[in-house]
Amino acid sequence: MRLKIGTKIGIVFIILLMLMVLHAILDYITARQYEYYIHEIEEEIEEIDLIKRLQFTLAQVVMPANDFLILGGDPNEPKNLKTLSAKVENIIKKLAKLEFDRPEEREIFNHIKKEYQQVKDIALKIFSIPNPVGNPKAGQLMEEMDKIANDAVMDVEEFHQFAHQEIEEALTSWKKTESLLNAVHYFTISFSFLLIIGSLVFFIRTISLPINSMKNTAVEFSQGNFDKRVEVTTKDEIGYLANAFNSMGTELKSSYKELKKEITERKKLGEELKKKMHKLERFHGVVVGRELKMKELKNRIKELEEQLKERKYKLNG
Repeated sequence: MRLKIGTKIGIVFIILLMLMVLHAILDYITARQYEYYIHEIEEEIEEIDLIKRLQFTLAQVVMPANDFLILGGDPNEPKNLKTLSAKVENIIKKLAKLEFDRPEEREIFNHIKKEYQQVKDIALKIFSIPNPVGNPKAGQLMEEMDKIANDAVMDVEEFHQFAHQEIEEALTSWKKTESLLNAVHYFTISFSFLLIIGSLVFFIRTISLPINSMKNTAVEFSQGNFDKRVEVTTKDEIGYLANAFNSMGTELKSSYKELKKEITERKKLGEELKKKMHKLERFHGVVVGRELKMKELKNRIKELEEQLKERKYKLNG
């Protein structure tokens, strides 16, 4: 298949452009993945912070009811429970707005909310008992409340472990994604570098070397060596030009042979003309010599005739 030089350059340019676009897409994906994992980690950190606060507050929420029994019905303890309950409910409300990646997290979270509500309800029952100190029912409720609260704290700890695992998984996924994207980046950069080097070598072999070969061939032609030929390695414009150059060499060689033959023939004809001129010159010399001799002979005859007349005149006189 014959491809023009412009087409070849266009193909290389398109490949480089595609690699640049691919590199830009990978950069965009990397940035998006980075933002996603950063958001995930930040959310998990916020979740862990809320879980720690929930765990600490749940451990405190039983204290007003316990103090109410121990101290003999302090009227300020219900207020303390209300304050602590508001903190717990605020934390639970914030946690409910977060997205849980695992169904188990949502299940534990709902269980913790249920346990908290049970603790709160039992505490309110304790506050409603008159003279709670030494009351068997109040002591039974306190034990039940403490048990549920301890279970809730343990559930919160398990909830906390889930959050830590999600952070580790997010970091691991980010590192894998980063390694993969880095590998693809290195591949595209390496491939681009190799493509540029290959393109340079290709164009040197298909353009620069043939043009240099044609220049050297032209020098050989100028020195009369018409047997020199340009090696044709491509079928593009350079190859067409090389073929035309070789055809020109063949025509020059043929023309040179014909010219040389004509010069030889003219030289031979000149020698023959020279010989004929020499013969003509000799013939001319002979003719001129004869004319001179005839002229001398006529003059001699004329002199003799005059002498003869003089003698006749003397004899007659």
